[in-house]
Amino acid sequence: MEKFCTAQRTKIVEFYFENRRSIVLTRRAYMHHYQVRNAPSKSAIIRLIHRFQQQGSVVDLPRVGRPRSMRTPENRSRVEQSIEQDAATSTRRRSRELGIHRTSLQRLQKDLHMYPYKMQLVQEIKLMDYQR
Repeated sequence: MEKFCTAQRTKIVEFYFENRRSIVLTRRAYMHHYQVRNAPSKSAIIRLIHRFQQQGSVVDLPRVGRPRSMRTPENRSRVEQSIEQDAATSTRRRSRELGIHRTSLQRLQKDLHMYPYKMQLVQEIKLMDYQR
């Protein structure tokens, strides 16, 4: 479903019941009320009405599943300190040291605007090299 704010969702439900449960009239009323050309799709209205009838509310239910626990302020500070102490450590080694999955560590580094970079030693260019 497209993301509508709670007020818009409530208005859609109101329009639906005011217009004798007609989806076409609901879409027209929505476009007229909000002065827009694009109205919610038929399927979006049906899902919203179904949710309203099932739950008695148009607000999204809390999501289920495993919560995101690795991107905590504590882990961010641990990663930041680890990078400041030794910037040359690889992401894989750092993830083992901190006990954080590699991909979670990469996300934390991205949040901190710190990206892995390996310094490479190269041969110094001398004045004689420019003449060649």
